This record gives sequence, structure tokens and C-alpha cells, in this order.
Amino acid sequence: ARVVQNEGTSLGQCHRGSVAECQVMCDQTPDCRSFAYYPFFHPYQLCCLKDRCVSGSDPLVSPAAQSAAWKTYYKSCWQVTARVVQNEGTSLGQCHRGSVAECQVMCDQTPDCRSFAYYPFFHPYQLCCLKDRCVSGSDPLVSPAAQSAAWKTYYKSCWQVTARVVQNE
Repeated sequence: ARVVQNEGTSLGQCHRGSVAECQVMCDQTPDCRSFAYYPFFHPYQLCCLKDRCVSGSDPLVSPAAQSAAWKTYYKSCWQVTARVVQNEGTSLGQCHRGSVAECQVMCDQTPDCRSFAYYPFFHPYQLCCLKDRCVSGSDPLVSPAAQSAAWKTYYKSCWQVTARVVQNE
């Protein structure tokens, strides 16, 4: 695994810690979308928080690059399904009124929130219901004829790692 070529801007100084500790730091840091991780800085490992949404298809640094030992860990930016997924997971409290952007912020700030169901036709506000399940674009959706077919699922993938590091550090 190596780092991606374009990780975006650093969010402060690098930190020492495990992958799990770096994930928590990133989750708790506004605008953090990924981090570069260097596993060979003993006795601790090193991670640098980044602001760019990275995907597994981003170009990676060359295996010969100086930064080739680094890895990029990332969570994807918000994505949306055409209809709500069949298995949304457990509801995290009551549904809320708000825009998609407001619901994204609520989910980002709610422990264990991994996705939300969104109903755009509840006027004057829309409805969103926070969920605890990591959803993917390949999850089965409800039927177009289902009563809940007007709902959509907004989700971010859970943490993933690239095969190597992205360049621009």
C-alpha cells in the first residue's frame, strides 16, 4: 500500500498514534477527509490529517518515491442512492427536519452515525433519519413501488486504505 498523489492540504501538524487513533482524530477534526499514515516511525506511528476527499481510484505515488512507505486512509464524501436502501441499520433517535447539508452535519456530529434516510417532500422542511449502518452503493434498494421509494439514503463509506500513498504532501 502507498499514499495517493494528491492528498490535499494538511490540517495542522502530524500526530503520533495507531491507525485507530488517527481515524478518531480525523473524525473529530473539522474538514478532515483522509490521513497519510507512516507505520515505521518507532515507537509510535505517524499520521498527517488531510482535507481532500480521496478515493481508491486516485493515482498513487510510484513505488520508488520517497513517500512510498506512507499509506492513505480515507472515508469517502457523501453519496446518495436513487431510493432508500433496504437495510439502513438502526435508527439513532428521532427523525429531524432540515436540508441535506444540515442532515450531513448532524450525522457528522452524531456518534455512530454512518448514513441517513432523507425525505425531500416534507414541506416546509425535509426530513432525515440518522442511521448507524455503513452503506455502500451496491446495497439493495427498496422497490420503486415501495411506500418508502421517495426516500433516499445518504452515506459515506467507512474507513478504507489505498494500495499506496497519494503524492502532494
